[in-house]
Amino acid sequence: MSKARRGATALAGVLLVDKPAGMSSHGVIAALRRLTGEGRIGHAGTLDPEATGLLVVLFGPATKLSETLHAADKSYEATISFGTQTTTDDREGEAIATSVPPSEVFDPACAQALLDAFRGKQKQKPPQFSALKVAGERSYAAARKGRELDLAPRAIEVFEARLLAIDPVAQTWTVDFRVSKGTYIRALARDIGLAAGTHAHLERLRRTQSGNLRLADAHTLDEIEKHISDASGSPLAIADLFCERSTLETAGSGETALPYRVANPRHGAAVVALGVFDGVHRGHCALLSSARNEAERQGRRLVVLCFDPLPERVICPQKAPALLTDLKQRIGLLKHCGMDPERNDSGNAVDVEVIDFSPSLAQASPEFFTQQILLSRVTPTHLFVGENFHFGAGAKGDVTLMSKLLDCPVTALPLATDRDGSAISSTRIRELLANAQLISAYDLLGHTLDLCGTVVRGNGKGHALGYPTANLQLGPDRDPLCFSEGIYVATAHLNGHVYSAGLFIGHVSLPGSVQSKISIEAHLLDYTGPELYGQEMSLTVLSYVDAPRVFSTSRELAEAIGAWVFAIRKQLS
Repeated sequence: MSKARRGATALAGVLLVDKPAGMSSHGVIAALRRLTGEGRIGHAGTLDPEATGLLVVLFGPATKLSETLHAADKSYEATISFGTQTTTDDREGEAIATSVPPSEVFDPACAQALLDAFRGKQKQKPPQFSALKVAGERSYAAARKGRELDLAPRAIEVFEARLLAIDPVAQTWTVDFRVSKGTYIRALARDIGLAAGTHAHLERLRRTQSGNLRLADAHTLDEIEKHISDASGSPLAIADLFCERSTLETAGSGETALPYRVANPRHGAAVVALGVFDGVHRGHCALLSSARNEAERQGRRLVVLCFDPLPERVICPQKAPALLTDLKQRIGLLKHCGMDPERNDSGNAVDVEVIDFSPSLAQASPEFFTQQILLSRVTPTHLFVGENFHFGAGAKGDVTLMSKLLDCPVTALPLATDRDGSAISSTRIRELLANAQLISAYDLLGHTLDLCGTVVRGNGKGHALGYPTANLQLGPDRDPLCFSEGIYVATAHLNGHVYSAGLFIGHVSLPGSVQSKISIEAHLLDYTGPELYGQEMSLTVLSYVDAPRVFSTSRELAEAIGAWVFAIRKQLS
């Protein structure tokens, strides 16, 4: 396989690298770019050139994890040398002060007691030779010119400082540190020396852990290069070494959900279902059922590959249709539909991977898509697609070409049909929803649709009229206009509870004005709890009640809302 164009691979994941001494973190990134051809590579926390150990490297969409993973606690094995302080606080600097360490420094009990005094939250003065900026100037640049910048102390925390070994002859300690983000271990070494009544600097440093990502699972650059070489030079082979999604889910601070576009390590041989799958309707489920049956026949896993965003939103955004489901909902539905309802064991698992449909992918050739995008994730033994599936720039690729490029069977299933013989498609479902024909649309889908988001403040008009509403702000990739504007019966899912609700979707019409922005407002029937601002809520849209109207007075609006609530209660009863 030929090497990918720079920046154009489908690699997406987290690689743990054992950084060698003498190479900067940027040097490691540059080496990986040369090996893979991928330009979008970053890391989650730099290491000084002479430091070794765990460097968390991020490929493609995984670079969005940088801030989360960088915030994780770090663990280091550090060697502190006593008797000399240097300009850089490590062995690379010039000596600026020397002293004879007191003998008790090398008594294990005294040493551990001194380390214990450094545990906890504290303010640390950063080294002058650091990348911190003051008025736009790097501190290390000023230090090289003989000037010291006024670096403000930084809040850090030392969670653990455990003495591993003492060498009285070499006058060193070896210490296991676990510290917060932003802690300079060489500054700790400097301050420990001063607290001991002498001077000290950092002799050696090796990062052993970042969050729950461990050095024991890292790979050297030589190992990575050999792995790619053993795969006939394919840069995609590096995906075999990426962290498992289950590992990444618990990495970092845990405050940010793992992006769905961060791929798992490359799956081995598997049966594959490929498509957009917006809505995951009955036709999609029929395709997934066929793929699942073949996977069970082969005794292999089923891998579902879907695209996001919708290709139409990239190729022709002004004509792109409204989404039936957001990405999280789509993945949940794909996993559910891909499972055999008769089985509940672990062999029933379905892997869902998201292909980032970028502008560059829209322009890629069919050959590039097959070799770089699809094969970076899985080796298909049988591929299932819809009969209208085309791929590559200008939709030049078809099922016959895909079969040749993959050297495996490709089954193109005909579109599923409804009872009247008409094809089941996302386009037809959108048309039904736009005409408020929910029952017919849900019959084709095989399930209801949800609107999920965060409750935000509205104009307060509903509360003033005696019908307070929860205003739902959807995610950036969700368009509510797959539904017709109007009043609906719904159920609200909030904090593990389910409430009956009346739902308004449309432009809020107040006496004398009509808002330009679409609103989604839910009146939770009989809800008496606290305010809901900032909470996550999901609304299951059940049935259509009435079209919205423009009212000339607040009294008319209040009377109409009362009538709608009465009708909704009647339907729900």
